[in-house]
Amino acid sequence: MYTMGKQSKDAGLVLSGLLEIIGNFSGKGNVFLDDNTDNAVSGTDAVSNPCNFMRANESVPAEFFEAFGIRSVSLNAFTNDLKFSDETVNNSDTENKAVWKWHDIKNSAMVEELSNLFKGCRIIPFTNWSNVYSASDLWYGLLSDVIKPLNKKDFEFIFYLGDPTRRRVFEVDEILDIISEFSHYGRVTFVMDENEAMKLWGLLYGQNPDIDLSALTVYEIRAKYLAIFNTVNIENLVVYSTDQAMLFSKKEHFEITRRKPVHIKTTSDLRDSFCAGYGLGLQKQLDIPLCIGLGITVSGAYSESGNVPDKNELLAYIHRWAVELEASKTE
Repeated sequence: MYTMGKQSKDAGLVLSGLLEIIGNFSGKGNVFLDDNTDNAVSGTDAVSNPCNFMRANESVPAEFFEAFGIRSVSLNAFTNDLKFSDETVNNSDTENKAVWKWHDIKNSAMVEELSNLFKGCRIIPFTNWSNVYSASDLWYGLLSDVIKPLNKKDFEFIFYLGDPTRRRVFEVDEILDIISEFSHYGRVTFVMDENEAMKLWGLLYGQNPDIDLSALTVYEIRAKYLAIFNTVNIENLVVYSTDQAMLFSKKEHFEITRRKPVHIKTTSDLRDSFCAGYGLGLQKQLDIPLCIGLGITVSGAYSESGNVPDKNELLAYIHRWAVELEASKTE
């Protein structure tokens, strides 16, 4: 069991580090294949737009990843040779993808082509588990028949549970066990917002999942997050809210105050843009606090403009954030 140590990094140093990192973005990097062109960051990092959202290859149907509950796939290098066979595409081209089961769609061609795809990638962000029918079945099939045989240990998996109260308790227990198994083949980051985290804690400990956060002290909230972290075999737990983000990991504890939000409500677009920025940090092999800072920057800049932020907009956002953070120290 892990206990909470002192803050691993100063938030101000994280922001200053991000300014330097984003300022040095070049035209080299990985590429995201995404099931939604509006919500995936491309690691191609064009100087004018380090968060250029794009589809890398139209030969892999967007619906294929969407039905699998995979938000994007980060390839180690762009390739024009990536193409799924007609057998794989046609086998997955059912009218009702909402009821996919792994044993119904699995065949040797699909396993081989998925293996070739995942052999050349490192970062795999999954979509909202609570929204994907049979996500547990599909992800476990993917793990057992595709990821395990590759014998790779350097994957970066990003899981987003969503609202756990939308599923039955035994289903929540099952997906937590599956997520723990993914940790044997790479580093797992579990991302939740504060309300989802409180609901999960309630389900895990037999308490009312509708917890009033305002009635809890910050120490009680942290203790509940830490209890979740100690329940699931993962490397990182990231819990974010409209005013802060917290990291719990085996190596460090980190908290950072967010900018005063323009939009109070957390939307799916903002969640996706946070995960996209976080994934871009993983592509760049940044420390996790810097990945979190980049995720907040991308989602914050996106929320303010409603558009994909370019390099200059990201830098301007961090400058404003740093000013607010410094001002809060004197209040």
